[in-house]
Amino acid sequence: MSEENHTPTICVIPLLFMVASVLGAISYYLGIYFGEKIFVNPSSTAALNIFVLPITIGLVLSKIIKAGIIGLLLGSVIGSLMYLLRLKTIFYKMVIYTGIILVIIAMLFGGAFGFLKVKKYNTPGIIYTNSDILKTIVTAPKIIKNSMSIPFKNRNREQLIRWNGKEVRLSFDSNIIKIKTDDKKGAIVETSLEKYDYISEITPVEVRFFQNDENYLVLLADLRATSWHVMLLIYSPQGQLIYQEMLERKQSTIQLSANTLEGENREELLLENDSLFSYSSKVTE
Repeated sequence: MSEENHTPTICVIPLLFMVASVLGAISYYLGIYFGEKIFVNPSSTAALNIFVLPITIGLVLSKIIKAGIIGLLLGSVIGSLMYLLRLKTIFYKMVIYTGIILVIIAMLFGGAFGFLKVKKYNTPGIIYTNSDILKTIVTAPKIIKNSMSIPFKNRNREQLIRWNGKEVRLSFDSNIIKIKTDDKKGAIVETSLEKYDYISEITPVEVRFFQNDENYLVLLADLRATSWHVMLLIYSPQGQLIYQEMLERKQSTIQLSANTLEGENREELLLENDSLFSYSSKVTE
């Protein structure tokens, strides 16, 4: 193939990469759209979304255009390298067929990635555990000493709670939970739930999971009411997140309490959500 015939072939490559990137981005957002239709319950304020729809469309279009520009630049680099290396074996039809395959792959992976991303963040289940906590269903609990807790509903306002005999400040906004010891020091706990949904209220309770150990802090974060999801978070005495689980709320109010285990110097967390669940340490000392 002569250089004259080879040059138009190379020029097609940036366009193919641009088309693949644009269609892949479009498929990604379509995957998110259909995923939300299937897995996400609509918000009570969903009707107001029409006012921010132009902004949302603008943001999506800007990201699609950005993907197209990146694809065009990447294709230009690859095309230039092929031209400089004089890859005469690359024929026009082969480039076209390869481009079509690239476009199909980009669309399939983009759509699947967007769909699975929504599914991941809206499917109840254990998100993280360090394997210290065991979850079981309780049929006939023996309540020895039960410590209940009440929810906090005021966003952006610090609430004083006790943790291992000390007062700490619990606060949360729509997405982030923070716990501070005082105003001068940084947060000893900072957890973002932005990927899941916004926070409506938080219920804290102390639990002594291990014998002769300090208390762990359990937070139950109620997410958007119409999502019917809550997030269970368990922190070690040092403030490390050791357990995180998304639960489907099966009753209007989930009861959360610490219960002293019979004959043992340790406690379990009892969570009543249609059924009664026990969270306890796997290892007894």
